[in-house]
Order: sequence, then structure tokens, then C-alpha cells
Amino acid sequence: MDASVLVSEFGDVDTAALARASNWQIKYKLLMTWGNSVSVKPWLRQDEYLVRGCDTSLWLFCAVREERVYFSVDGDSRIIKGLAALLLAQVNGAAKADILSMDLAHLLTRLQLDRHLAPSRNNGFAALVSRVLESVRALNA
Repeated sequence: MDASVLVSEFGDVDTAALARASNWQIKYKLLMTWGNSVSVKPWLRQDEYLVRGCDTSLWLFCAVREERVYFSVDGDSRIIKGLAALLLAQVNGAAKADILSMDLAHLLTRLQLDRHLAPSRNNGFAALVSRVLESVRALNA
């Protein structure tokens, strides 16, 4: 895996624009746009990378390059890929200790997304957060 692909994967995610969005429709459109920008990765669609707990299929890959943690994601749903891009933009390229100290579980609440998402999407996001943290903890363990 070329690290440059992992570095640039979530460059279009603008959390500030999401926070400034005046209504749910604008936020949803941003999430869908980010989901559309996540490329299809046939190599990632393997059982070992599948995130358990999501209603739709979502796959997550984690790698370390020069003391930094990078992620790649693929999925069957644009909105779920958009939520994944939102989360992974926060952690991609960060040091392991920094990721483990982040309050990722409350990201949707801070951005006022949790109340607009179906319970299954909130649960899927929680499963993705858990998988990210589990993957980071497993690095060099």
C-alpha cells in the first residue's frame, strides 16, 4: 500500500464547514459528498477488514508509516462512507497516542449529527470508532 494514497484519502473533509452548516440537509449533503469521494477498493473488501456492527458493509484498513497511523475505508453506503471519512479525517496521519487521547465517541454529538441519524447509523458509527481504537491499540502491541 502506497502511503501517499492513505495520506490524501480524506483531504476533502472540512469539519468546520460541517459545523457552520445551518441545517441538517446541508450537513447531509456534505456527508454524501465525502462518501462519494471515497474510492472503491476491491483489495479492502475482505472479511478481516469488515467492521462488525454496521448495518451496511464497511471495511477499514489501518497501517503505520513513520510513527503515524493511516486508514483506508470502503463501504456500500455513501452516507456511512461519509461518516467514516469524517471520523478518519480526525485521526488519519496522527500519532498513536494522540488518537487514543481523542474523544472520538462524541464527535457526532459535538457536530450535532447524532440526533438526525437513524439509531442504526449512530450504532454503526460507534462500531467504527471502536474498530479504529482497537486497530490503533493493536499496532505494535
